[in-house]
Amino acid sequence: MWSIGDRVLAVWPFEDKMYYPAIVCGRGDDSFTVQFDDGDRAEMPGEEIRRLDLRDGDRVQGRWRNRNLYYEGTVLEQRGWAIHVRYDDGDDEWTSICLIRVAG
Repeated sequence: MWSIGDRVLAVWPFEDKMYYPAIVCGRGDDSFTVQFDDGDRAEMPGEEIRRLDLRDGDRVQGRWRNRNLYYEGTVLEQRGWAIHVRYDDGDDEWTSICLIRVAG
């Protein structure tokens, strides 16, 4: 299923089904350890991990200008780890994929 080094979206265990960018860094019998982009780690079952595969039109929440609040928006384009998001209020920006999250 998942291999060490895979770039993924994983559920942050302290929130209700929000997926954040992470890297698989360990594997157990029935679980995986992921390291989130902010450095935190968590162990979780494989069903709480999904491929980091965002496409034009996907809905995300982004941290506008790297602030602490997340805003709803739509992916316009992705180039590597850079992502262009148009927020629901009409603003848009190029940001890093590490500054987004996706609802489950």
